[in-house]
Amino acid sequence: VPAACRNGVCELCGGRLLAGTAVNTRNQQKIPISEPLMLCRSRALTDLELEIDAVMAAGANQPRKFQAKVVDVQSISHDVYRVELQLPRRRELSFHAGQYLSVILPDAEPCYFSIASSPSEQSIELHIQASPEWVSAQKVIDALTAGGEVTLELPHGKACLAQAPTKPLLLVAAGTGFAQMKSLVDYLR
Repeated sequence: VPAACRNGVCELCGGRLLAGTAVNTRNQQKIPISEPLMLCRSRALTDLELEIDAVMAAGANQPRKFQAKVVDVQSISHDVYRVELQLPRRRELSFHAGQYLSVILPDAEPCYFSIASSPSEQSIELHIQASPEWVSAQKVIDALTAGGEVTLELPHGKACLAQAPTKPLLLVAAGTGFAQMKSLVDYLR
């Protein structure tokens, strides 16, 4: 089962418990049958029967791999970097505001980052927090600052807007969750 954040935020590993007994690892409460669960925050107490949505992207935008050129990497705080990537054929890529992508490095697990740019922009903007103890993110920054190209897989995620809302929105973000909110706000302008 694919996983990204490993703390129940991205919902990439979401499913529904159909049979068996599992507990939420955060509060040790049993998860009721037919209830949604994040597999990264669940522990099986018996054999489980799960329903896992195979569609990882919103709508018809299925994840695809692309080669992207690193255009710019700027430090915007002590451990956050603004990254600009250019795809050779940007018109072939479709994503919704609020979705994220994975950066695929050789001999490493994919690293997932929210897309900070609007779907209508020509380049892809990322905000990557790479503190020294976050080894995987630091490897990505090292690879990006070396220049050249990087392999991306996108789009991923369901926390997105496929169309403009008819009612006001309240967006709450912490840390580099700002990237996702920036994409949504830029899309709605």
